[in-house]
Amino acid sequence: MEFIGRHLEQRQLSAFFQAKQAGLLILYGRRRVGKTALLSHWLEQPKAPNAFFWTATTHGSAHQLGDFTQAVMRLDPRLNEPPAPNYSFGTWKEAFYYLGDLAGLIKKPWLVILDEFTNLVQSDPALPSVLQEAWDHRLSKAPNLKLILTGSLVSIMEHDLLSANAPMYGRATSLMRLRPLPFGALSLLFPDWTAPDRVAAFAVCGGIPAYLRWFAGQPDFFTGLRERA
Repeated sequence: MEFIGRHLEQRQLSAFFQAKQAGLLILYGRRRVGKTALLSHWLEQPKAPNAFFWTATTHGSAHQLGDFTQAVMRLDPRLNEPPAPNYSFGTWKEAFYYLGDLAGLIKKPWLVILDEFTNLVQSDPALPSVLQEAWDHRLSKAPNLKLILTGSLVSIMEHDLLSANAPMYGRATSLMRLRPLPFGALSLLFPDWTAPDRVAAFAVCGGIPAYLRWFAGQPDFFTGLRERA
């Protein structure tokens, strides 16, 4: 299905990346609303930045720290070979400080995306405090570093990152809550459908791109519904 809409969001991402100082963007919204798709599409555009894109899973904190360690150390120009397969930083503080060190080595504008950050917070509730300390003392000191945190668990993002009592409160230089597509977008997604078909699709899918994708290429809503049944 063709990627449509999100023009304002893409402009916001570009402005965030082009800022001269270190930046932290928090991108959140309900599951399947298209956060990862938005970032992926933006990164596919001409002159898009190179990015370190890492996605957190629902595994335990130790497993995720090991996976992050392996991914980030493979970017280190000082290393002649990958780290040992079982090597892991001892703490997330070490990992975040290492990220700041790499930014200093890379020098050019560098985008780091930690996708589904709320999975990390679920496995280690202290992580926002650890990141806050690393941001204040190391990461924000690297002017070429642009960090994006995404999350699908809206309550965790709002409580643990954005609320006035959260450790990361006030650190974000840009904030984006991604909403479902408006009804008008369906005329671009399904230009050959009748208005009643679009209304029915919007009533069922609620403007969620991942669900609307089910009907891509179908001649009308009810044919698509039968194909999915």
